[in-house]
Amino acid sequence: DGHRNCSAERIVVLSGAGISTESGIPDFRGPNGLWTRDPEAEKLSDIRYYLADPVGRKRAWQKRLTNPGWTAQPNAGHHAIVALERVRAGEEDPACTGCGGILKSATILFGEGLRPGVMERAMEAVVEADLMIAVGSSLQVYPVAVVAPAAKAAGAKLVIVNAEPTPFDDDADAVLHKPIGETLPLLVGYIGGGG
Repeated sequence: DGHRNCSAERIVVLSGAGISTESGIPDFRGPNGLWTRDPEAEKLSDIRYYLADPVGRKRAWQKRLTNPGWTAQPNAGHHAIVALERVRAGEEDPACTGCGGILKSATILFGEGLRPGVMERAMEAVVEADLMIAVGSSLQVYPVAVVAPAAKAAGAKLVIVNAEPTPFDDDADAVLHKPIGETLPLLVGYIGGGG
C-alpha cells in the first residue's frame, strides 16, 4: 500500500506520559491531564513543595491507591516500541551494566538533579541517531527538552507523535497528532522494526 522501509540504523525513542493515555492513564498537561484537572497537583511534582506540604503528600499517597496504572494494560503504542526494541536491541530484560542486577527506570521530581551521566548518555545516543521519535511528550520540560533540537542539529530525522502541539513541531520532519496506539505500530512497520 505504498509503504517502504526506512534506512535508519540507530533509533532513539523519547516517550512521555502521553504514550499511556490510551491505556487509561492520564498525562499531565493534556486536556484531561492530572495537572489540567487539578493545578495544585503540579506543585507536588516539585521536590521543594513535596517536602514542605504534608497535607499534599498524604493526598498524593491516597491517589496512588486508586491510580489507573494498577489495572492498565499496554496499548498498541507500547507494543510497537517493544517490537522495535526486540528487533533492534535483542535484549528483553537488560541487566545493570555496573552490578549485573535488575534494571528499572527511575522517575524524578522537579527540583531534583538527574543522576550523574544520565543526560550525557542520552545525548550520546541522540547525536549518533539517524532518527529520533518523540512520543507522547510535550517536549517542554528541561533538560529533556534539549534532546529533540540536539537530534536535529546532529543530522537525525525527527518525528513527533503527540496529541498536542509541541515547541518543536515546526522543526520536525514529521508531526503526527493522531492516537499513539494507531500511529506507532504503523510507524514502526514503516521503519522496518515491526518484524
